[in-house]
Amino acid sequence: MNSFLKLMLKQPLWQGAGEGGQGGGDPAPGAGDPPPAGDPAPATKWFEAEAYQPYSEMLVAKGFATDDMQDALPKVLNAYAQAEKRLGKPADSMMDRPGKDQPVPEWMRANGDLFGIPEAADKYQVNRPDDWPKDAAWNEALEAQVRDIAFEEGVSQAALQRMSDVYAASVQKLMDDADQMLEQANTEMMGELEKSWGKETDARLAMALQAKSVVAEKAGLSPEHIANLAEALKPKIGDAGTIKLFAAIGEMMSDDMLPGNDGLTAGMGTTPEQARADLAALTSPGGDYFEAVQKKDRAAITRLQPKVDRLRRIVSS
Repeated sequence: MNSFLKLMLKQPLWQGAGEGGQGGGDPAPGAGDPPPAGDPAPATKWFEAEAYQPYSEMLVAKGFATDDMQDALPKVLNAYAQAEKRLGKPADSMMDRPGKDQPVPEWMRANGDLFGIPEAADKYQVNRPDDWPKDAAWNEALEAQVRDIAFEEGVSQAALQRMSDVYAASVQKLMDDADQMLEQANTEMMGELEKSWGKETDARLAMALQAKSVVAEKAGLSPEHIANLAEALKPKIGDAGTIKLFAAIGEMMSDDMLPGNDGLTAGMGTTPEQARADLAALTSPGGDYFEAVQKKDRAAITRLQPKVDRLRRIVSS
């Protein structure tokens, strides 16, 4: 339409169809000569000129193909003004629609500056929440997969960040809920153990830990597996059934693990506090182990060393 208007405006409004020259002055040479013999050539109308051929169908369809260009120009200008008014913006600021059979995401990526889509999937800036727990893992593989999907579907940078924030908030809530459930389960577990064992709860917990050490060592478990097993036996955060199982194992083993009649116990029911006191009594000045070491009494050291080792394991557990 703009090109058509420019063409029309080049034609002076005072110049009629078929008139030449720059207006005024003497007529062109031969203007008064009679037409040549034979049938006169039909006059070419202004809208039939070569310059207007691309618009000829539109001119005829819209009723602009009048004999006088001065009559057609106001109609064209009015149609142009009405079209701009209806569109709400100048024609040169309109965006092309997607091409035939062109996927909309592809068209949006081609206009990425307008829609806020980066030039590649790895150009998205996904920021983690400021309050994201430092000890919580961030699923970077999932983030990369989401970036690819966002780019393929024409998702804007701002939209992807908002979706990431929503997902992160939901994960944090799951973690918080899990912590609360664990705390509640631990409270119930300790209540169950204390209800079953009463005043013997601490001694039986110690017995379970000692049995764990003996069984793990016998089974040849790695330090990592032993540590995982220890987590399941910790008071307040362990599993009540597992603690009861190892306490029962410890009780069955207690007769074999008890020391001699030396007034110091290091059996399966010995608590860490009791083991610490017994170890101090043995290794402090005046204690049997201390004196044996001072006197270099190898027989006494050999006899007392297993008990010292057991007490040290109980204290460390």
